[in-house]
Amino acid sequence: MWPRRLLTILLAFLAGVFDATVAVWLPGNLSALRLALPLVTVLAAFSSLERVASAALVSGIILDVFLPSSAGFVTIRYAVIALAISSLSQTLFTNRSLLGSQALGLFALVCDRTLQFIFSISASAVAGSVIPEVRPALWAEAVWLATCMASVFLLFVAFTKRFLPSLSRTDVRHGGWM
Repeated sequence: MWPRRLLTILLAFLAGVFDATVAVWLPGNLSALRLALPLVTVLAAFSSLERVASAALVSGIILDVFLPSSAGFVTIRYAVIALAISSLSQTLFTNRSLLGSQALGLFALVCDRTLQFIFSISASAVAGSVIPEVRPALWAEAVWLATCMASVFLLFVAFTKRFLPSLSRTDVRHGGWM
């Protein structure tokens, strides 16, 4: 139990450091190649709430500390996204399909952008001037997140037998499909 938790915290720490130090310096829409939001989304879709909460908190705190934005509140955003995606994956998208994982990724991105907009409007109303968080184009982030979700899902399917079709679809008497 503890090795998995420590691995999750280490991955979240490294993803947060990468996003705060390397990804922000990439030119143009290549700055969409961030790791923290895809990590939180993948863990929320396929792992326990404990792991996703620790990943969201660790990567969010790292991003809040290192990014120059004064209205980011990344920790709060990632915690809300983690809870929302985890809830959706357990109630609405229970079949764990490729399309379901893509929908969860898109929902995470829209939720992140919406919360970022709300927090920046709130902070500018309170403080007057705010340093905005630099983000790539929405389509670039959506393509990156969709690629991450599809890759993880396909790797998960390739290395586990969790999503294979059930035997109830075959006609055992005739040895073929019904």
